[in-house]
Amino acid sequence: MAETYDFPVPRYLYRFRRDSERHVGEIEQSYLWCADFRSLNDPMEGLFRSADRSWREALRVEKYQTGICSLTEDPRNVLMWAHYSDQFNGFCVEYDTYALLEVIQSALLVRVRYSDDIPLPSLGGDPFESAKSVLSSKGSERAYEREWR
Repeated sequence: MAETYDFPVPRYLYRFRRDSERHVGEIEQSYLWCADFRSLNDPMEGLFRSADRSWREALRVEKYQTGICSLTEDPRNVLMWAHYSDQFNGFCVEYDTYALLEVIQSALLVRVRYSDDIPLPSLGGDPFESAKSVLSSKGSERAYEREWR
């Protein structure tokens, strides 16, 4: 079963999509697209600090192997509609979070943490846990997104 942590999971989460064949196909074929962090719209995505070269490489490898599906708590946020649904031309999908967690296997549901600080993962810890922490951190200017991944 999927794992959650730190925050109470909202009953419903939402995903803004463009009106494209791929995005409509996600619904028709019952799957969630998970993007590589490098394809996300925030150039600071996945940034972290570490002085240890081998640790940076281990964490980099984990980040590249992790797919990200971005969801939000707020389907009415005008900025979200503008940024993620092709300037209001797309659609918003509502997911019953509890049902989603029942069917998703070997996945995590993590609430994004917003901060002005660049993540500083624990040196020598589990690279997967550190990658999870780094990829669930964003700048405080994006707090309006109220994102889960």
